[in-house]
Amino acid sequence: GAIEDQDNETVALNCYRPSVAKSAEPSHVVTYTWELTKTANVSEVHVFEGAGEVVTYTIAAARDSGTPGSWAVSGLVTVTNPHPTAAIPVSALSDSLSGIGAVMLNCGVASVVPANGSLTCSYTRALPDGASRVNEAKVELYGRTYTGTAGFDFVFGAAEKINETLKVTDTYATIPDFSISGTRAYTRTLVCADEFGEGEYGNDGSVSKDIKNLAVGRGNDTGAIEDQDNETVALNCYRPVVTKTANGSYGTTYDWAIKK
Repeated sequence: GAIEDQDNETVALNCYRPSVAKSAEPSHVVTYTWELTKTANVSEVHVFEGAGEVVTYTIAAARDSGTPGSWAVSGLVTVTNPHPTAAIPVSALSDSLSGIGAVMLNCGVASVVPANGSLTCSYTRALPDGASRVNEAKVELYGRTYTGTAGFDFVFGAAEKINETLKVTDTYATIPDFSISGTRAYTRTLVCADEFGEGEYGNDGSVSKDIKNLAVGRGNDTGAIEDQDNETVALNCYRPVVTKTANGSYGTTYDWAIKK
């Protein structure tokens, strides 16, 4: 019953698990719309032919609070494989968004995560709204699941702003851009001689014309017209009418001779 001999063999068991890291960068835009109003301090002016009158025009621009949209998320998924000799097939990788479902990964031409190496894949996904979500990447290998998650929120201040500034063109003036709601005012002298020639006055010595002044507002990003408004001032001009008469008169003197 005595032990004659014995021997022990040791096998080193080395186990590995992949790690999954991911990022999620939300993006969206806020689009502003504008309303434009143009007014003058008078609706009509009355001046003599050689005179003029100063008119003050005011342009008011009102910007709304902005409409968010074009929600999307993008990011990277990096899988690190610590195994010294065995690769991990790309088919073991997947990505998903809460409330959305599967998200397609772009891993280029790679078919595996190399042994003792890593692979980074990218993704981009349009979203239906600005709800907060969690993005999860998985590696499923030999009945085990390895995950990496990243949550994200949409922040108004981080959005790309569309038409945040309004560019205004005007019939008679150069208007500085509007970056917030506000007003711009300028003056213009309406002069009769600039608008009418001498032959345009009527027999009563008057002539009139509507002076139109158009302001057009365009978004600085799209260049599309946001709004426009026209203000009309009636210019009434007068020149004196001078009339005169000339009635000729004469007398006849007779000489008399008397004979007796």
